[in-house]
Amino acid sequence: MPKKPFAALLAVMFPLCLAGCGGWNDTLLNYANGRAPELPSPESDKVDGNYKGAADLVAAQSPACPGDSFGKIEIGDRTLYFAYLPNTMFIAPIRPDGSVYAVSGPAVLDGRLSGGHLAFTVRTPVCESHYSMRYVL
Repeated sequence: MPKKPFAALLAVMFPLCLAGCGGWNDTLLNYANGRAPELPSPESDKVDGNYKGAADLVAAQSPACPGDSFGKIEIGDRTLYFAYLPNTMFIAPIRPDGSVYAVSGPAVLDGRLSGGHLAFTVRTPVCESHYSMRYVL
């Protein structure tokens, strides 16, 4: 007897779900398969996404050093891709402990990603910049 209300619900919702109710489709599938919906991972555990924040130039011995700025950094596949200067590009994997480290010629990027906050320093022989970013997407 309890299957009739569910069958009636499916008969009404099925055409609507075909029209683009992806989340509702997953809920119905989980219910129909007799299992609870999967819970998303906590936001603080996410690594991939966009980070926004400030860059502060703390030491400069050359006019070619980048100045203070506000901007966005994107991390994809647990890897930070970052162009510090036109001729200095970093490809830095995010390690399981959240540390990030990369070398590009004489330049070094060293930092940490934890709890949705990305902080790192870039040092070259003539420049040093500190970055403080927070996870936004």
